[in-house]
Amino acid sequence: MKNDQRRLRDRVAVFACIAIATIAIDQLTKMWALSALADGRTIRVIPGLLSLTLVRNPGASLGMGSGMTWLISLLAMAACVALVVLAVRTISMKWTVLFAFAFAGAFGNLIDRVIYAEGFLNGKVVDFLNYGWSIGNVADIFLMLAGVRRCCCCSSGNRSAKRTLTRPTARRLVMMRTQPTTGRKQHEPSRTRSRRARRQTIRRRGRKMLGISRAKAADLIESGQARVLGRDISKSSTLQAGETVEFDIVEERSEPEPIAHDMAVVYEDDDVVVVDKPVGVAAHASVGWTGPTVLGSLIDRGVHITSYGAAGRQGIVSRLDVGTSGLMLVCKSDLAYVEMRRQFAEHEVVKTYHALVQGNLKEDKATIEAPIGRAKVSDFRFCVTPAGKEAITHWDVMERFGEATLVSVNLETGRTHQIRVHFSSIGHPLAGDAMYGANPQLSEALGLERQWLHAMQLEFRHPRTHVWTTVKSHYPADLQHALDVMRARHADQSL
Repeated sequence: MKNDQRRLRDRVAVFACIAIATIAIDQLTKMWALSALADGRTIRVIPGLLSLTLVRNPGASLGMGSGMTWLISLLAMAACVALVVLAVRTISMKWTVLFAFAFAGAFGNLIDRVIYAEGFLNGKVVDFLNYGWSIGNVADIFLMLAGVRRCCCCSSGNRSAKRTLTRPTARRLVMMRTQPTTGRKQHEPSRTRSRRARRQTIRRRGRKMLGISRAKAADLIESGQARVLGRDISKSSTLQAGETVEFDIVEERSEPEPIAHDMAVVYEDDDVVVVDKPVGVAAHASVGWTGPTVLGSLIDRGVHITSYGAAGRQGIVSRLDVGTSGLMLVCKSDLAYVEMRRQFAEHEVVKTYHALVQGNLKEDKATIEAPIGRAKVSDFRFCVTPAGKEAITHWDVMERFGEATLVSVNLETGRTHQIRVHFSSIGHPLAGDAMYGANPQLSEALGLERQWLHAMQLEFRHPRTHVWTTVKSHYPADLQHALDVMRARHADQSL
């Protein structure tokens, strides 16, 4: 008992010493960064590898959650409490050291969110270590050390599993159900429940084992690629204990992603790139989309994109619909991703769209403020609904044609299909927008096969230089043609 208490005191002492020392180092370096780098200058330490640049990060790692700083702070508090509890309960000094480094990293950044808070736990973390591919601080180094230490502690116990996972996948996969236990007398109801619990459809079992959908598993069965040895089966057949199932897995070859060669680069530097996205190009890859993407086309051109962001969406801080053309910004550096994500989240970026709406708007300028949510009739449609998210659209009339009006639109929020939904809700859908009620006769007369909507201008504060930057576009050929036809129709009607 005494030995256990002595070991506990030793572990607590080690935890406290490491935590206090590392937190002190973290805070002292941040205080230095706030004083030495406050003017926005960059100090190059190792060219190409390390420089010192002050960045205030409101989000978590990779700039995620910039609009929910208070939630991240609460999660950090919970993590710190959990680490202390784990450190007390562990009997291993190795894990005590790991928990100490992890606690120091989490608590060091939590201090920033509390001390520099502009509201309830709304502080920003001080980052200044710019590695070129990432920007962090000393606390992040401690978190990384804890993560590396954890991998080292766990690697020895997982070597056999790793060897198994790294083997090439066989074409034929065999699954054997375990035999029921014997020799134990049970009551009849218990045997029945146990038997039922062991019986599963082949479709369900195949889905769990192969990581495929139930529909795909059904297709494998119907095509003969899934079999039970000794009997014929259907997709609704059930497995009995001890039966063997064989799956033939045919590897699908994916075609290379098409490239948008006509996508122009309007502005580019070391931090951001602004493209003029053509219609028919998605911002990034998604399930079911087989066409070109902005991200894929930039990478194909050799443009370096930051690794910050969700998988397949790196560098993306705002998007345009496939059917909407115009300016779109993509981040090349980590610093740009963190800062531009913040600017978009706090509505500091000015996005100006031009839209041709049906009918003659009564006012010369107005604001549409109505919440937008997903429509029940379709996963791809949105509508104005009390249960939706806040959405605010400002518009000014640029040109009137009687049966249509050309407007300049500024978004205060960035909901999916916001402009299309808002103008449709006031009885003035966008010309060519069949999904939201456009007149098909007018669309045909104007030669429109999509909504008349173009992201015309983008204004933002440069993430590194903080210089206010304005980028402009021009109408693509199909929208310009439709506008010329509309002007000609209006001129004829005026005669």
